Amino acid sequence: MLSPLGLNSPFRQPVPLPDVVARLRSDGSQVTVIAPDEASVAAMGINPLDPATRVPAARAGRAQGRAEAGGITAGST
Repeated sequence: MLSPLGLNSPFRQPVPLPDVVARLRSDGSQVTVIAPDEASVAAMGINPLDPATRVPAARAGRAQGRAEAGGITAGST
């Protein structure tokens, strides 16, 4: 599960992501949550919708994705 704004998003959600993850796991699903790392958070800055941060955030996210891809396989938790 990708969570661009982290596990505890600052935006209101009908069901908070931690609750969704807990429910999925309690139903037997294996769930991996990927949230922005330090570099991605820094690249997004304080306003993730700011067009000026789009390219740096995308580059940081791509680098994070490549770094984490090796640790994620079918059936991982």
